[in-house]
Amino acid sequence: MSKVFDHTTSAISFDVSASDAALIDGIVRRATGLGLTRKRGSRAIDLQMDLSACQASGAGTRLRLAELLDADDFNFIHDVDGITSHLNRETGQLENCFLPRFAA
Repeated sequence: MSKVFDHTTSAISFDVSASDAALIDGIVRRATGLGLTRKRGSRAIDLQMDLSACQASGAGTRLRLAELLDADDFNFIHDVDGITSHLNRETGQLENCFLPRFAA
């Protein structure tokens, strides 16, 4: 039996502050420039939602967004790719023991 996701009881929030939204936009632009949004058929909006869910969800892992945006390519790619690979889009939690280097 497949699990049906009830969007009315979702624990995921995408509600971030204006300053967090600006940083997330910068991260998405940088990731797009590095080609990260082309992996696994994802789009820039998918990454924006993943980062917002991570930052806003009570069950999520808050990020040090400014430090992530300013990180060297190696650490930036590690965190962005890890978040998109390990985020449970039903709960907003990172799974498989993944912890971003720029977790708050």
